[in-house]
Amino acid sequence: MPVVPRTGGRNSLNLLSAVSARGELCFMLVRGRVNGAAFAEFLRRLMHNASQPVLLIVDGHSIHRSRPVRDCVDSQDGRLRLFLLPPYSSELNPDEQVWNYVKHHGVGKVVLRGASGLDRKST
Repeated sequence: MPVVPRTGGRNSLNLLSAVSARGELCFMLVRGRVNGAAFAEFLRRLMHNASQPVLLIVDGHSIHRSRPVRDCVDSQDGRLRLFLLPPYSSELNPDEQVWNYVKHHGVGKVVLRGASGLDRKST
């Protein structure tokens, strides 16, 4: 009978990411659930030292339209703009290709033992 190693513990680790027009990837790990405050923190980090205005394409998830996110965008004095995609149009979002790769070829196919396992495959 095959034996599958596991820790027995459950971890929830989420990844927020953005891809630039030049193909640069910015990301942030979030422990637990992602909410408006977590996404607003991602936006603040994305804007840190940004030399030019940022135009960010996001899907219509309620987090992207939440009060903390609207307040964060407003605090950037026009340097940050969010563009909402129409519903069910993930093929228009280049960031979805990152998620597809991660799910099918990357870390989505390995057993992790907590956040520290992201830097290497666990056995």
